[in-house]
Amino acid sequence: MASCCIRLHTDEDALLLTDALKGTTDAAVEISEELTPFGALLAVRELRRFRAENPQAAIEYAGSDLLGIRAAVSGEAAAPSGSVLPVFRADLYALHREALAHGELLEMGDAIERYSGTLAGTLFPNDAEPRALLTYLLRELLRNVPEHAGCGEAWLCARRRGPRVCAAVLDEGRGIRSSLCSNAAHRRNIQTDEDALSWAVKAGISKAFRPGGRNPSDDPWANSGFGLFMTSRISLSLGGSFRLLSGGRCLAMESGETRLDKACLSGTAVGLTACMEEIGSSRARIARAADEGEAEARALRAAFRKASLPSRGLMGERAQRKPD
Repeated sequence: MASCCIRLHTDEDALLLTDALKGTTDAAVEISEELTPFGALLAVRELRRFRAENPQAAIEYAGSDLLGIRAAVSGEAAAPSGSVLPVFRADLYALHREALAHGELLEMGDAIERYSGTLAGTLFPNDAEPRALLTYLLRELLRNVPEHAGCGEAWLCARRRGPRVCAAVLDEGRGIRSSLCSNAAHRRNIQTDEDALSWAVKAGISKAFRPGGRNPSDDPWANSGFGLFMTSRISLSLGGSFRLLSGGRCLAMESGETRLDKACLSGTAVGLTACMEEIGSSRARIARAADEGEAEARALRAAFRKASLPSRGLMGERAQRKPD
């Protein structure tokens, strides 16, 4: 057993952290300000695991820790600023229970959407369209946690630099492959973690799928399998990137290229970047991506053909547009 020096300069460094910590007693961690929220969440998860397994181990930090890694590993949360939401943990079940306790008849999705709006408003307090689009993106990532991961806790982190925003969500639930393969309709196509990630970002792919391509539920929040497709498509359309990690692989999409990297996470982590400059109408951009998804879903087997109402936009906006 020995001490080790670890550089956390890129997301790739964070992906290698599990192997870097093997066989060590102490760790010296150098953090770069270029590390994204996605990498920060992976680092916090691995360093917390390392500390739990080695309670006597010492972890020393150097460099720029704007994303609050040190505080999160210690079980705390760094204070947010106007441009950074440092790593923190959110209990989505508790969020919903609190709303109900105050007499608000909200569905889980409504509570998550409102919470996402609060987070987005911290980064874009004076920019309505970027705030609305980021609210939508965060809501879609967070909705997946109780719906697919089977747990209520999620780790979050986000950062804004000018018009460019980076955001990430991580859960320690059942993972994408387990979730999708709970539905027999997907087992033929999904044999590995690589398969699971590749299918998960396609439109209409959901564990909730039923033959016929239509969701029989009359619940407006019923899942339609468009969430990861929508968040990845919108991020990439804004000159950004998208990462999806679950099990032993990480899917990375950027600049028209897709690659699969080695990883290790029993749950799921999602990270995205997007440039919010001159996005136009957030509502129109979301609708355009949903139309594209529906067109692609029609060519897939075991896929919902129609995006749900939430997948087509913010439910709060839809309610405000309803006539009296």
